[in-house]
Amino acid sequence: MDTDLQQTAARNTPLHKRRSPILRGARALALTGMLLAGAALPTVALALKAPPTKTTTTPTKSTTTTVPGATTPTTTTTSNTKVGIRWHKPIRIERSNWGGLDSVACPSVKLCVAVDQSGQVLWSKTPAGTRHWHLVKADLGHSLTSISCPTTTFCAAVDDSGRMIWTNTPTGGRRKWSKPARIDTAEAPGGGPAGLTSISCTIATSTSVATTTTPTTTGPTPTVPPLCVATDGAPQGSVVVSTHPTGGRKAWVAAQIGSTSSLGGTLASVTCLATTFCLAAGSQHYYSTDPAGGASAWHASGGPTAGGLLASVACPAATMCVAVGYGNSSIGLSDVTAKPTGGLTDWITTAVTGTPPVIGAGLVDSVACPSTGLCIAVDSFDHAYTTTTPQTGAWVGGAAIRKDSAAQWSSISCQKTFCMVVDSAGVGTAGIVRGA
Repeated sequence: MDTDLQQTAARNTPLHKRRSPILRGARALALTGMLLAGAALPTVALALKAPPTKTTTTPTKSTTTTVPGATTPTTTTTSNTKVGIRWHKPIRIERSNWGGLDSVACPSVKLCVAVDQSGQVLWSKTPAGTRHWHLVKADLGHSLTSISCPTTTFCAAVDDSGRMIWTNTPTGGRRKWSKPARIDTAEAPGGGPAGLTSISCTIATSTSVATTTTPTTTGPTPTVPPLCVATDGAPQGSVVVSTHPTGGRKAWVAAQIGSTSSLGGTLASVTCLATTFCLAAGSQHYYSTDPAGGASAWHASGGPTAGGLLASVACPAATMCVAVGYGNSSIGLSDVTAKPTGGLTDWITTAVTGTPPVIGAGLVDSVACPSTGLCIAVDSFDHAYTTTTPQTGAWVGGAAIRKDSAAQWSSISCQKTFCMVVDSAGVGTAGIVRGA
């Protein structure tokens, strides 16, 4: 494990220069708020979520959630179930001086593929019980920021320079990966590429039967997914869309959807449940039932109450989407809806972190939902939070899945019975879902 000196140095090292400038700024603002708040952090959390109130009836308990700006609190009742996750011992996937792991995708319990800040891809066929991960130098000189693997036979990844790579053989070597193609030319405010922040590919052609863990088609599984959507790090962000993602840069079309309103237009994450539905999130959420239809086909539906950045989004079904993130008034927030194609009033903002937050808690970075009855969020210091009633935004936990973590950010990917978390210290932690 890392030494105390390494942990201290990592926590005080500025965020990696290759991460999106816009997202770096949002994280820095939130971190500054945490530092300035100090002992006031519990008060900030209280503003988002009131303390739980136990009822006299067991085995259920009632939780009242109050959101700033909301007219009335939301009261929910959840039963004590055995649904949850058991975490394995963390393992080192790559060397700590390689810049850290940015993203992970697990298309099955027998394959996980991660990407790192050094442009490398790492994969394992036995992610739950082995230290053996294979290294592929796929995009050296650039930071791979996100990866999507809708099947075990296709993965696509994007980098900090607006480039994309893909493979039909995720378990292959360097020659199995395509040459990088620059699919986005957006620039950052200070010059240079804005970079791509997220990518999602889907093989599902209908939301009526699709889930993020078991995508389906009406015919044989395609070799190449019929839709991939990426988001960039420009101030007014764009989605970059392709219905033929292996066709080179000309097969991708950028559409600026980021709002110029006071809420902002930053895009940090995207998920596509099917070719007929995608949801992008950042300072706001944007949905589309025709993702390849251009900017006019994407619709803004507001952002979290009291503002903030939604760093990650998951839609386990057409009737539920969950986004998590942070702001300068909260280290962990959740925006949840049962109507993803609705408006601002169809979303509920609650706190992910407890009251007060657990000691050492970080910014909530990533979320995955093995099912509509379980979502798991992780923060930058490897704490995990769960909810068995995602529609209500009632979160519990905050336990460290890796004690004394030296990480600065993390990413999670789940299948129905399995999850994998990777972090910026190059460490991975597998989890087995119970009661799935």
